[in-house]
Amino acid sequence: MKVVVYSVKDLPEVLQQEPFVSGGQIPISPLRAQAHFHNPRADKSDMVLWCMFDKEKLIAYRLVLPGSLNIDGAAFKMTWLSCLWVDKDHRGKGYGKKLTRLALAHWKNRIAFANAAPASLSLYSNMDGCDVLFDNVGMRYYFSSELATILPTKFSLFKSVDFLLKPIDSVVNSILRFNNIEDEKRVDFELLEKISEETGAFISKHNSENLSQWGKQDFDWLIEHPWVIESSEPNPDVERYHFSIQHPVYRDYYIQVKDGDKIIGLVLLKNKNNHFTVHYIWGEKPGKEKLAHSILYIMSKHRPKTLSIYDEELIQVLDNISFKYLYKKITRQRFMAYSGIPTVNTQNKNLFQYGDADSVFT
Repeated sequence: MKVVVYSVKDLPEVLQQEPFVSGGQIPISPLRAQAHFHNPRADKSDMVLWCMFDKEKLIAYRLVLPGSLNIDGAAFKMTWLSCLWVDKDHRGKGYGKKLTRLALAHWKNRIAFANAAPASLSLYSNMDGCDVLFDNVGMRYYFSSELATILPTKFSLFKSVDFLLKPIDSVVNSILRFNNIEDEKRVDFELLEKISEETGAFISKHNSENLSQWGKQDFDWLIEHPWVIESSEPNPDVERYHFSIQHPVYRDYYIQVKDGDKIIGLVLLKNKNNHFTVHYIWGEKPGKEKLAHSILYIMSKHRPKTLSIYDEELIQVLDNISFKYLYKKITRQRFMAYSGIPTVNTQNKNLFQYGDADSVFT
């Protein structure tokens, strides 16, 4: 077995090397490689991609996303765990753990992660020095019945009777289509195509508790270099890469509201196949009240399946608005970190927003 490590500066050219040009699996998509290359928080010398080969065949890879946290008023260089893949014929041999340990050693345990898949979470959390950094509690609202999709994946006994669940979903969802989720109050809002200096200043003003402190340059990067796009067109890389490249519906809404000429609220709302998520939100309660109505208005133009929010004040605002949904339940996003990242005071409620880590991209 051979392990090859690539830096940020290598990424745009990685897929032009053997064995990737000859077919088989690829460790990064072209758009993701370009996005990582332009990451404003990365140095070109940062090591980010570990690939394991059996002769010339790629059998495993580990990708990380360089970032920084604001700790005690200073930028602390670190990285986020991102994609981990092991070929199905080589699983159970510890290759994923080995590559992750190599990344941890190189970054001196200055690594964090969030939203890991169950198998990855089990792997990461059982490695030395891993602990909870912040528990992000939110609410998920459900607007459609997905029994035939959800139940068979959670309970094996439903796999053989999914044909009975589909008619139930169809009837419930047909009824729901006659119930518009739009609330009665219509507010003025603006959909931004880019982040202005004024908007960037507003974000910075409301970022005091946030450790990642994403600002104008980060959102400029996100807008200019997405690594997942909205498309239903055939893409040969879909078969060669095991993480998101495109979705039939994939849109970012930067919603801004004002009081006169003054910005009072801003939200980044993502729509992934009609599952809506608030990735970032800034403002005081009056601004969030306007944003809540704006979010519902935008969702009413689609057939929403879910809405996930991790901002306590926005959830409280929505609880006071009369709009239709099937049911809601508490959801959690756990930020984990290794020993190289200093312990932080978790008393503040806004240490991280949902979009921190690489969540905002995928």
